[in-house]
Amino acid sequence: MSVTDKQKYVKWASIAEEAGRFDDAALAMKSAVETGEELTNEEILTLGYVYSTVIGSRKSSWTAILSMAQNVTNCAILSQMIQDYKEVVELEIRKICTDVLCLLDVYLLPKATTAEIKVFFLQMKGDYCRYLVEIAKGQERIDMINEVHKAYQDGFNTSVEELPPVHHARLGLALNYSVFYGDVLNQKEEAKNLATQAINEATATANDDQLGDAKLTMLLMQLNIESWKRDLQGKEMKSKKSEIESDVLETRVEELETGSDESETGLEESETGSEESEAGLEEFEAGLEELEAGLEESKPGSEESEAGSEESETGSEESEDGSEESEAGSEESGSESDKTMIDSKELQTQPKESGSDTSDTYTED
Repeated sequence: MSVTDKQKYVKWASIAEEAGRFDDAALAMKSAVETGEELTNEEILTLGYVYSTVIGSRKSSWTAILSMAQNVTNCAILSQMIQDYKEVVELEIRKICTDVLCLLDVYLLPKATTAEIKVFFLQMKGDYCRYLVEIAKGQERIDMINEVHKAYQDGFNTSVEELPPVHHARLGLALNYSVFYGDVLNQKEEAKNLATQAINEATATANDDQLGDAKLTMLLMQLNIESWKRDLQGKEMKSKKSEIESDVLETRVEELETGSDESETGLEESETGSEESEAGLEEFEAGLEELEAGLEESKPGSEESEAGSEESETGSEESEDGSEESEAGSEESGSESDKTMIDSKELQTQPKESGSDTSDTYTED
């Protein structure tokens, strides 16, 4: 029995997988697809598994490097080293995603013969486009988001049209599509609604026995729904807080505007008072000018008064001279009077002559 090239590559992939060398297993499955031969369902599952393991390890490394970059401060050299290594990992992610997307577009999707396989491949295409969105920037990111939407939406439409709600491929695509909305686009309400709809449709059309393996996928969606609900509630609380802060700010602004109006009114009153003060000042200056004019008119009379005062002082001096002369004359007159008084006293002290005074004669009986 001859062995085809595809079978050889698939066997090599199996050996590498068991050895834990998933990069080699992915390369072997890539070679198997490129032979152009149609893959069996088991080989399709092997292809999906080995590539998800390879890309998963790179995504984990990329996330860890991002965390390291955020924790580095004040060390430009270390920051640059981390950035350089992050770019190396991103190149590996791009290479893996590009390889998978090429296989899907060229070999796998064109040869998908059943709705189940087509939905599986469209989900796979959406997933690897989503991985590129996470590391892309600018226009590249926008373009890849559009590719993700197209792949997931095409698969979703096919699953709704041709697969039952409980089918694992339909639920798996709904799970990944909702994750894209919630975690990549941050549209948590849309993600919650999509996952809730998928769960409700599955439980409404199947019993517990029919759900089978779909229970695990539904459980993952339910966990995501609870997480998105908490995020939405937190966002709602933040929104309410912002509204309250906005109301408080508006009230404060109104108070400030009211105070501003009052200040303007006070300013107008102050300006009016200032005008009145200026008018009073002008009146005061006018009165001051009149007073100065009156003072100038009174200057001639003051000069005459000063002249009369000088004449009066001259007469006073002459009067003082006359007074001095009078005092001198009085002193001379006083001297003469004193002399006369002295002479008179001398006369009184002289002894009287005998018989000159009859009053002193004594007569005996």
